Amino acid sequence: MMFTMSKPSGHAGSRFGWALIRDENVAQRAYDYVQMSIMGASRDTQLRMLKIVKVMLANLHGEDDIFTFGYNVMRSRWRRLNAVVSRSRRISLQKIPSEYCTYFKRVREPSPAYAWVKCERRKTRTATRRCSRQRSSHAPASGAERAAGTQG
Repeated sequence: MMFTMSKPSGHAGSRFGWALIRDENVAQRAYDYVQMSIMGASRDTQLRMLKIVKVMLANLHGEDDIFTFGYNVMRSRWRRLNAVVSRSRRISLQKIPSEYCTYFKRVREPSPAYAWVKCERRKTRTATRRCSRQRSSHAPASGAERAAGTQG
């Protein structure tokens, strides 16, 4: 399993991560690769990340739990997006069921970091162009999508 500090703490610039590897030979090969391909994390980065991890661990399941904060922010954004999209007959979001969370030890409603938006217009040439134009104003098309005249 591989981990990074950029997602939970917002310190992407530090380029600090770690891995848990069961097989000792694989762990040694990974260590050797990292040592040869990069200069390693600076002492400053290591100390900063150690402090951040200590703060995060001290607040687990507490008032300032970073994972509770992150879940609440993402859930709020998902609810707002759902509310806006549900008023439209032209687009819809994927349906994501609530699932059991091993961290919170209960069933939680979805809070994804992305959304798949589907164009619900009839599949006519005009409707396809309209949906494509609407989507293109929000996300750039890939080269293949531009060539096909659609966006995914």
